[in-house]
Amino acid sequence: MKDPRLAGKLEVELVTFSGGTEVMRKDHDYKEQLLDLIEKGVRVVQCLNSLEERGYNKDQLFDFIGYTPSGNGELVILGNEGWTIVKP
Repeated sequence: MKDPRLAGKLEVELVTFSGGTEVMRKDHDYKEQLLDLIEKGVRVVQCLNSLEERGYNKDQLFDFIGYTPSGNGELVILGNEGWTIVKP
């Protein structure tokens, strides 16, 4: 996102699911990093399937994030729209 050649040309969405769900929990230390990403224009969404699988509810997660019914489904849809999927 810091590459000046990409300025105005890049859309980024962070999709968390499975073990990544922990990043979205209020009792973890990722609030400032997530808010920083959002401030930079990154969409941050959590998979609802993973919430159910882990027995979590939305009250346990940061209130500034979005949700998608399925993390993998979101990646499939974005991929079909021409997005490049980057996994850490």
